[in-house]
Amino acid sequence: MLVKAEKKRKEREKAFRKESQRLAIKGLGKSTNEQKNKDKESIKTQGETELKEATAMIGTTGNSFQESVKGQFGKKVTEVFEQQKQTLDNF
Repeated sequence: MLVKAEKKRKEREKAFRKESQRLAIKGLGKSTNEQKNKDKESIKTQGETELKEATAMIGTTGNSFQESVKGQFGKKVTEVFEQQKQTLDNF
């Protein structure tokens, strides 16, 4: 009788350890997934901010350059800056 009780206790302990490990792994997976989502959102926000800054910088540079350089070359450079700005806006 004592052997059966000992055997059942060991089986319960094994089942308990297995369930504990399963729950720990599940919790770790959730935590990792949440961190991944936070990182993804942070990268997206950072990228949008930098894109806006780059677009503003190109616009300002293009306008300054247009005022400084006259003639055909100035027009061509202004067009290039404008195309770059539109590319960033569409991005």
